[in-house]
Amino acid sequence: MGWSYAYEFIDEMNKADNGGLNFSNWGSSILYSWRHPDGKVVTLIEQDVALFIDYLSPVVEKNGKDLIKVIKNIESNMYKNTTIYKKYRWVADYLKSICERESKNGNIVSSGASHRLDNL
Repeated sequence: MGWSYAYEFIDEMNKADNGGLNFSNWGSSILYSWRHPDGKVVTLIEQDVALFIDYLSPVVEKNGKDLIKVIKNIESNMYKNTTIYKKYRWVADYLKSICERESKNGNIVSSGASHRLDNL
């Protein structure tokens, strides 16, 4: 198939037009979409690669204890070593972008998780 834009390929891989992938071991998008459901481009994180596995979406979508665990891990490690700060900052911003997408999809992330992310 000939895709003109990366987001067309991403939507095809994630089966966005069919309600998303429904594999029992995943249930979420496989590739991170650089566009929100309303079509606006994600600007919270740098698009340094065209395609990457959207590995934290299932955690955010479930919006439970695992999300808080991930945030706590970022909180406890982000400022320990300046050489890895940039990586933790990127992951925090990536999580925020997923939360924003979920909010636009009507799945509001818990206020505790949102508050912690906003304060990173």
